[in-house]
Amino acid sequence: MEGNQINLRLKKIILLSIYIIIYFKINFGVLRSTVFLALLENDQFFLNLIMILIVYLFCRQELDQSLKELNLSMIKKTLLTLIVLILTIYIYMTLVFDNFEVASQNYTIEFLFAAIIIAPLREELIYRYLFLSVTDSKMGKTVLGVISVLLFVYGHRHMHNGNLLAMMQVVFLSLGTIFLYVEEKNIFTAIVLHVMFNAFVIIMSLI
Repeated sequence: MEGNQINLRLKKIILLSIYIIIYFKINFGVLRSTVFLALLENDQFFLNLIMILIVYLFCRQELDQSLKELNLSMIKKTLLTLIVLILTIYIYMTLVFDNFEVASQNYTIEFLFAAIIIAPLREELIYRYLFLSVTDSKMGKTVLGVISVLLFVYGHRHMHNGNLLAMMQVVFLSLGTIFLYVEEKNIFTAIVLHVMFNAFVIIMSLI
């Protein structure tokens, strides 16, 4: 059993290392590979699918077990966290920008699927699951948690045109999903929260 845990942790470290290389390649590197450039089309849809699949295949047993353990109590806590998250963002945006508005948008089916399903799955599996489960040390989790938030926020900089004050919404979402994952030790609570939050933002933009 201990050998399996060590093996799983090693797989996570390898996956995390590969992702960090890809992350810096996308955000700071010069992309010359036509194959890699093709994966980045359509808001990285295919790259995200590949990442989700690879993480699942490498960590299948643990992820399957987490999905089986997801229960009503966890869902209730996720809903409560969602309410607190939305209220926090509402208060923050009202205090800082004097209003809480979501710009009206027209969405394609592909975008909705990517935003509500694919993005939360990929981002939570990597930024929360991989980052926070490669160590049991509280200090290690804290350091990796901070790094994951910084990378997550920077990856969403285009959503708010680089406005640091507006990007605090992404920080709040990160903290909410980290809180759920650490508290419940089940990554699917974080995924569900992220799915519901993205759906809420999209619904608000249609009203």
